[in-house]
This record gives sequence, structure tokens and C-alpha cells, in this order.
Amino acid sequence: MPRKTWRRLRVPISIRYDQLEILIQLAFGIEEADLYEFTPYEKQIQYMNYPMDPDAGFDGVSFLADKGYPYPDLINNSIMLELGSDWQFDIALERTLSFRSLKKLPLPCCLEGSDNENEENVPKFNYSAVNKNYALWARAGERMVPGSGQWPFND
Repeated sequence: MPRKTWRRLRVPISIRYDQLEILIQLAFGIEEADLYEFTPYEKQIQYMNYPMDPDAGFDGVSFLADKGYPYPDLINNSIMLELGSDWQFDIALERTLSFRSLKKLPLPCCLEGSDNENEENVPKFNYSAVNKNYALWARAGERMVPGSGQWPFND
């Protein structure tokens, strides 16, 4: 069985779906993708960065990603992220930490990851580069949301 490509991230529980999507792109070295949608498993809800076409065939309710928070959806199940036409991610909550147990680790941060050598589209995992970009993102705030005209990670 081939090894999967994965990342373990530490993010605040107050993060929105649109912010989480940026952190996932940075963690995997993906260039800014145009369209994405988060779908919590076992719920008829989607959070996306584009208005839902009523004729798209989705029977549930859709919201713009900047209006939803993944933490409540992750408490009971995982979430699927479809990013562009090439990427699909399963997102799960491992555990929540108290403020005291965070110690001095910054939020967000990438704790670890691994790549499948057979995947062609995935840049090699670079822990320090991911966390350097996360530090930039944390300082930039809303200016780092795609569509704001600010995307400094393509240097």
C-alpha cells in the first residue's frame, strides 16, 4: 500500500474555513488554487470560496467559506476539502489543547509531515519553510486571504 502524503498542523479553534484553506495550501506547497470547497462528512453543508450554483446538484446548504468555522464540524467527524481540480484532503481533529499546554509553540504551526514519493504534484515537505510562511501569515492577518490582492508566498 502506498504511503500517503500528510501534514499535522496546529491551528487556533477560532480559524475560519477560508483561513484554513490558505494554511493547507502553504503546508503542501500548492500555488494559489482558484476554487475550493469544504464538506463536513455526514452533513449536508458545504463551505466554499464561490457562490453555489443552484443547479449544481448539491442537495444541502452552501455558505461562503469566510462565514464558517471548521472546529464545530470537526468535533464529531472529519471534513473533506476539494482544492481546485487536482487535490482532495481529509481533515481530522486529533485533539484540542489548553492554553497552558500550547507552551511556546506559535499558532499556526506545522508539527510534522510526510510525502508519498510517487506523487508528482507535491513539492517535497520542508518543515521550516512551511513554518516560516505560517509566521508571515499570522502577522499579515486578513491581508493574506486570497482575493485581497496579497499573496506573498510565490517569491
